[in-house]
Formats: sequence, C-alpha cells, structure tokens
Amino acid sequence: GPIDRSRRFEQDADHPPSREQYARLLGQGLWYLVLGAGYKFGPGAWCEYWLRSPETLPGGWVGYMYAYGFQLFFDFGGYSLMAVGVSYIFGIRTPLNFRTPFVAESIKDFWNRWHITLSFWLRDYLFSRLTMALIRRKVFSDRATSAHVGFVVNMTTMGLWHGTRIQYILYGLYHGVLMVVNDTYERKSTFHKNHRRAMWYRVLSIVLTFHVVMFGFLIFSGYLTSS
Repeated sequence: GPIDRSRRFEQDADHPPSREQYARLLGQGLWYLVLGAGYKFGPGAWCEYWLRSPETLPGGWVGYMYAYGFQLFFDFGGYSLMAVGVSYIFGIRTPLNFRTPFVAESIKDFWNRWHITLSFWLRDYLFSRLTMALIRRKVFSDRATSAHVGFVVNMTTMGLWHGTRIQYILYGLYHGVLMVVNDTYERKSTFHKNHRRAMWYRVLSIVLTFHVVMFGFLIFSGYLTSS
C-alpha cells in the first residue's frame, strides 16, 4: 500500500500540476518522506528491537501484543508515508493510507482509518456488490443479515489478501465478527444512541476499540497459533 485507483492515478498522470501546485506537492512530499522515515526508523525500529527478544518483554503475551501492534503501525505507516511522499515528488497525489487509527471510536471507524486504500477498495468492489446482490436476490429475510454476511466475507478476504496462513484467516474472521457485533450494537442499542455524543462515552469507545484492535494484531502476528 497505498493502493491507488487507476482512474484517479490517470487524472494526475494526464494533467501535470502547475509550477505553483508542484511546489506545494514537492514540499508536502518531502515532509511525508521525513515523517515516514521517522516513524519507521524511530519508534518502529525500537519496537522491532524488543520483538527480537520477546522473552524480555514485560507482561508476556500482553507486552508482545502492544509491542507488535505499535511496530506494525510505525513500520507500515512509515513506509506508506514514504511511498506517498515519493509519489508527490513525481506529481501524483497518491492517497494517504492511515488517519490516526488508534483514536477510532469503533471497529468500523478503525477500518476507515487503517490501511484505508485496501479497506475502501474491498468495501467498494466486494462488500457493496456482494451485499446488494444478496439483497436483490432476497437470499436472506432482512438487509441486516445480508450486510453481516458481507462483513464476514469481506474481512475474511482481507485476511487472505495477506496470505493463506492460519493467523491471517483468523485475523480476517475476527474482524468480520467484530464488524457484525459493532453493526448490531449500533443498530439496536438505545444506550449507544442516547450516549454516543457524550465525551465520556467516546473516550471509553476509543479505549475499548484500541484494545480490541491490539488483540487482533496479536492474532495476525501468529504468536497465538505458534505457541
């Protein structure tokens, strides 16, 4: 990543920016290069150092979970920023791949912030089309069930996109189930509807989502399946 769309890419490639526009792109691109390198070779490298000797991490699997989760973000987010920076230097406005994912207020919000280009590609080309097909053909009695099947298929495919190892499949299924739970809760919970705008509720949602996401990264790492 980032995964660009061909039509959007071709628009930039076929319409070079003006000198003033390119000056802004160049400055932004250089900043993304520096910031991405800082992510990858700063906190990303520090977390990777600890992961080389997981037995030295405090807290056992819990310590490994957080170290791996942060290492994954700073490494992946870092080189994604550098890729965007290089594309800006060439006059191509490649979309950003991350948007402060650890302040997500729900698992749905997380996937609007994490690996955005892959998440949105799967949403547009798999989830939406599969869900609409299920609804049109009336495979299930209600739209919610069709959406829930779409969530599980979509996120399992996302897991398989990373590879066919068991931890990637489990990671996808885990997030598919989380999306179903999240959707059901937001649809049916009066508690959520009454308090979703309250600051204490939003902060609590961020904390809960953060820990749920980190456990997903532990699954993704293969730590659980190799133990």
